[in-house]
Amino acid sequence: MIPKIVWSIFFAISSGVIISNWSPALWEIRNPLSYGKFAFWAAYLIFTAYGLYATKREDFFKAVRKIGSSYWGKQIGIDLYIGFIFFILFIGMHQGILPALLWSIPILVYGNQLTLLYLAVHHESILRKFMV
Repeated sequence: MIPKIVWSIFFAISSGVIISNWSPALWEIRNPLSYGKFAFWAAYLIFTAYGLYATKREDFFKAVRKIGSSYWGKQIGIDLYIGFIFFILFIGMHQGILPALLWSIPILVYGNQLTLLYLAVHHESILRKFMV
């Protein structure tokens, strides 16, 4: 029951992000740099599909307890969340504090699945802002 709720919320967030950023440019190739967004879309879709597959094969909470009981599991978990915080700061630099705050909870819960979605949706504006 919990995995279905968690995945339903994930897909609601993903749908909301895509709908609120909808434009023909989301799917167009405008220049050679535009190809990068399709790499992010592919990674997002593959990572999400694998997450669904893993959910069917193994209980998430049991796996986290098992991984978290080792020193390397703790190290990897801390490393992962430090990376999420840096990505939230990146969103703040890209769009400002309010969008960063809005993205923070979903990213801290769903992790890189949503960082990949953010990069896919905002690929061209990120390039325009940070590539002078």
